[in-house]
Amino acid sequence: MPHKEHFGFDTTYPKTVTNKAWKKKKSLKDKASKATKTGLGEALEKAEVSWKKVKFSALHPRLSKDKEMIGNVQKLEAAMSFAVASASDLKAAAKDLKAAAAIAKKTAANKSMSKSAAAASAEITKELTLLANAAASYNALKIYQTFIVNTKKQLAKQTQGYTKAVSDLDKLFKALAKDPSLESFKTLLKEIQKRFGVVQSATAGFSRTPGPKQADWQASSKAIKSIEHKIQGLMKMIKTSGVDKAAREKAFKNWALQSLKHIPTLKKVP
Repeated sequence: MPHKEHFGFDTTYPKTVTNKAWKKKKSLKDKASKATKTGLGEALEKAEVSWKKVKFSALHPRLSKDKEMIGNVQKLEAAMSFAVASASDLKAAAKDLKAAAAIAKKTAANKSMSKSAAAASAEITKELTLLANAAASYNALKIYQTFIVNTKKQLAKQTQGYTKAVSDLDKLFKALAKDPSLESFKTLLKEIQKRFGVVQSATAGFSRTPGPKQADWQASSKAIKSIEHKIQGLMKMIKTSGVDKAAREKAFKNWALQSLKHIPTLKKVP
């Protein structure tokens, strides 16, 4: 069922409550008699048109074509403003569904209707009422606000993790510069790479987010890539025979010292 996991109801208008379906349930007598002209067909058509006017994709963040919206506060806030119009259309559709349900209820109670038509209108009443109530209770603004609040919490947590990781990198590179031995390099590199993952995750997201700090996040992303770039060369040096201890330790120390020069850039954000 389209979008039911997001809205709690199927957003495809039910074929069973269309005027076309209703006509099939009416007998020739129902169609010919003035006593059975209840206006249900017209109400069903109006409800269907009203329902199909709703842009459901605008009513839930996860239905957006912009895959970067989730996790981006600015985009969520912008989309929320567009959701207002669609939310208004959904309320109008719910109102038309309820109006049609009311007419269907009267039709079901009309003693002049054939049994099949009366039974069908009773079922239409139930289906329209359920859908109308579900649509009326859906709160798009609340959904967006929840996403925005949760996103802000996630970003704050990510920012805290980034700050801690950068502080750790500062200490780890200083430790390596002080003791650039092979054993120290192997031990510290594992810890350094763990922090790389945290920093890279944060910079990847924040560097794409427009704002006063975007340029700083982009610089941070570039800095961490520059630091990481030399790791492969150092690892290759370890595996290459004939590299003496002094040359190897000098390479480790130079990498640590050069990396420390990037720390101020990393600390500039957040």
